Amino acid sequence: MKKFLILITLFVAAILTSVIFAEDDFEWKCEADLIEGTVKTTTCWYYSSDGEKVVHPEKGYAGKTDVYGKILPDSGSYNQISVSYLDPDGNPMIGPNGYAKVTIEYELQKEDEPVCAYWKNLADGICGYTYRYFDTDGEPVIAADGYGASKGGSAAYTMSQYWTDEGFIQRESYYDTDGTPVIPEALGYSVREKIMSNEKTIERFLGTDGELIVSPSGYAYSVSVPIAHRVYDTQYFDAEGNQIPETQLGVYALPYPYNNEPDREFSEDDHAVLKDLKTGDEFTFGVYEQDNDLTNGWEPIEWQVLAVEDGRALVISKYGLDDKPFVGSSGSAAWETSSIRAWLNGVFYENVFSPAERDQIIEVSLENPAGPQRNMITGSDVYYPETSDRIFLLSLEETIRYFQDEGSRICQPTAYTESLFPENLGNAIFWSLRTEGVSSGYIMAVDSRGSFDQFVIRTSYSSMIRPAFWIDL
Repeated sequence: MKKFLILITLFVAAILTSVIFAEDDFEWKCEADLIEGTVKTTTCWYYSSDGEKVVHPEKGYAGKTDVYGKILPDSGSYNQISVSYLDPDGNPMIGPNGYAKVTIEYELQKEDEPVCAYWKNLADGICGYTYRYFDTDGEPVIAADGYGASKGGSAAYTMSQYWTDEGFIQRESYYDTDGTPVIPEALGYSVREKIMSNEKTIERFLGTDGELIVSPSGYAYSVSVPIAHRVYDTQYFDAEGNQIPETQLGVYALPYPYNNEPDREFSEDDHAVLKDLKTGDEFTFGVYEQDNDLTNGWEPIEWQVLAVEDGRALVISKYGLDDKPFVGSSGSAAWETSSIRAWLNGVFYENVFSPAERDQIIEVSLENPAGPQRNMITGSDVYYPETSDRIFLLSLEETIRYFQDEGSRICQPTAYTESLFPENLGNAIFWSLRTEGVSSGYIMAVDSRGSFDQFVIRTSYSSMIRPAFWIDL
């Protein structure tokens, strides 16, 4: 009976709550379409509970007018040609993305030119379009976040497609308020171009002068050659034509821009700092993006000393430097074959440290015990093959040895790392270990309380990376 009364109480409370919220809801109402010739105009408004037109606090506008036109004379469908944001009085207002109006201009198929579609039987007669953004006075303005395909940071965005002797080209371009090319900060390039033919597809990124430029994707251009049905061999290159390892791209891309001081010297003072290191000390060594300001280069990495023995020190990054999956796409949670091992000992090692600093990092042999769950099932300690590494993640055993209480294991993210998570997970986030979790599909990690979690999926981005290495003193 008591449970029944509780359920009734909750049910009544839910109804009362819904009524309360309904009184504060905003109603979206649209006026009848206005059709003049081949142009159709639709205007909709937000109304408060008392029937007044109001600016919606989350949407950022009171009304929106969409204008559509029949761009292709023989077509029965409409194409959108403008969007305007309105205040409660019907006047133009700056909308949530930094502009009051966006127009869409279409480039139509010309009779004397090749059909502007890759598959000619799918041609619809539209060869491209341009989005232009305006303020309340009708002047061009930079959009904070663009409409349609644009990601903002430009006053105009153009997509065009056409045939050339090279093949079929799709080209996206971004422009400033005066019509000059611009590089939106969110994109890192001014032009993205794809050139497609039966033999290969080339994707390239260009700057404002038409020069090749390395984008935040980590490469300036790529070449994809079909080798089977929907299977391609893709190679990536920098602006000078040097091939880039695939492990430096995609989920394993380095922060952009890359380290711009690869030839940092390692001075006598730096050597002196190393020789004086003791367990518990902190020092800087190498560089990585940390403050999430991509305009000022990378910052020195802070390391903490876990042990000093035989003229060398074991160190680990003080903060979680990045958010990377243990395995990129497939494979078990074995350190020997993991993608993160390849990344740490390849791209990370080669770009984070200068040649002089790399000379101080010692290659060591690592034991790789299986996870505690597998050891429990087998009734004995199981080991994966030993590996030789310069940069690595700590194992469960090493973490217990060097971090003897939960409080000491809690790790803070850098501002850059925190920005990579899809939602704010707080000031303390999981960090990955190299030990297998509950099964081969999981890895061990230290959670936000400093406890151990053996259910972190090996292919997820759910834990930070804290690189460790032995350094020569």
